Amino acid sequence: MIQPYLDKVIAWATGPERQEEILRAREAFRQRTGEFHEDDRSFEPRMAAFLEYYLFDRPLEQEGVPPVEAFLAANRATLAAEELPFFEALTRSIHAVFEIRKLGTRHGLRVREVISGTDYEIFERRELVGLSKGDILDARLVPWDAESWVFTGAFLYHPAEARKPVAREAKRRRKAGAPPIEFAWELARLLLKLERYRNVSVENIYRFE
Repeated sequence: MIQPYLDKVIAWATGPERQEEILRAREAFRQRTGEFHEDDRSFEPRMAAFLEYYLFDRPLEQEGVPPVEAFLAANRATLAAEELPFFEALTRSIHAVFEIRKLGTRHGLRVREVISGTDYEIFERRELVGLSKGDILDARLVPWDAESWVFTGAFLYHPAEARKPVAREAKRRRKAGAPPIEFAWELARLLLKLERYRNVSVENIYRFE
């Protein structure tokens, strides 16, 4: 539901004059989440995650704020009044690792951010095939209304065997006040490592020392 508004930001933020900056943003994203290639199993999801990193998280070098904020500042006067709340919602996104708490809620499903322990009601009418209670996923949420949030669409799914070590490490980082987004980036690196070293157990990949 948020995609039409996000598409306008994408068109504005990915013009020819931004190409060099996009390349630098991609390098910064790879440093945070791992060096991925076209033959990697998660290449397409990681490219989607990179686009969202560029749009939502990385400040533009001239404007000093991410594209979603820069777009709103540059176009607020010309945007239709009924569109403004949705563009403003894009500036309040949350990127983190979430646990599926309940499927089939009034809105769609409930997730919990693993570090803060905060629950979010997700407005989702699509059937999310393969999701089960307890699953761990890297995702981004955007507020939809006073009661619910929506997914932006970029996901990384962590294996079921990683649930316990992720929960233990999340608890430790909660006590330390660690930023959820940095935990998401670190887990993205571990997931990439798991794809590369298929003969190594999940438990030995998802180790935090």
